[in-house]
Amino acid sequence: SLSAPAVAERGRRREEAGVITGYRAQVDARRAGQPLQAVVEMRCALAGCLLKTSKSEDYPEVVEIHPLSGDHCTMLKVRTASLEHFEGLLERLG
Repeated sequence: SLSAPAVAERGRRREEAGVITGYRAQVDARRAGQPLQAVVEMRCALAGCLLKTSKSEDYPEVVEIHPLSGDHCTMLKVRTASLEHFEGLLERLG
């Protein structure tokens, strides 16, 4: 078993070596008021792609964006407060 200072030193060395690249907060979505999670697949025309014509602050519900190949160009992971809010988001996304 390692002492607390030894663990801290090991962590510091790993940060300096780039092994540890960062830290993150784990958010409880229900307590944050966004209990509904969904995955949305998007089909975009190249000139009118939502990802190229919008700013991230336009869609605060979007928590992850993943490019796809095939029929859909993008997959969005979204969180909303309710089904009604989700339906409104779908309308805004087009």
